Amino acid sequence: MKVIIYTANIGNYDNDIQMNNLEYPFYRINISNSKNPRLLAREIKLNPHKYLPEHDYSIWIDSNIEIVSPKFEFNYDIVTWKHPERDCIYDEGMACIRLKKEEPEIVFDVLHRYRIENYPNHNGLLCSAYLIRKNTEEVRNFCCEWWDEVKNNSIRDQLSFNFVIQKYNLNILYQTAYEGFRKIPHKKNR
Repeated sequence: MKVIIYTANIGNYDNDIQMNNLEYPFYRINISNSKNPRLLAREIKLNPHKYLPEHDYSIWIDSNIEIVSPKFEFNYDIVTWKHPERDCIYDEGMACIRLKKEEPEIVFDVLHRYRIENYPNHNGLLCSAYLIRKNTEEVRNFCCEWWDEVKNNSIRDQLSFNFVIQKYNLNILYQTAYEGFRKIPHKKNR
């Protein structure tokens, strides 16, 4: 089984964290110049099949996360973290507005569309700083649709993950956020 761990630090947003004694190859994608660093980071994050060498599983970690003592699970199509504070994309949208992580009109438009399509309240929310994905056609199709949702709507990938994933028959495990990892403050604020 070929496993690759990867991250992207676009626009020198974070200090490079040393990843020592990892069980699997680690790829750090550093790009200092980009017209839209947040969008490029999401593109790399959501499309491991386009940016990484051949693999069976990819493990994404945000560039401000240190791997300390992880317990990687490979018996699922996708493994991610459960959001530590919320369980609802609608609540997350309001938090994004309050914390100025996205333009209010963009969040309102996205959430309005999800409501029209009958997406329910309190239907789960991931913390997308960590994702293990099995490299299968169905997972790649999901990732491409998720990327389309992010690039054409809100850059906040946590808003769209559960909305898009409901269309797929994927086996998902939600783990406790940051267990076996350490979050380090960003070097820059965006």
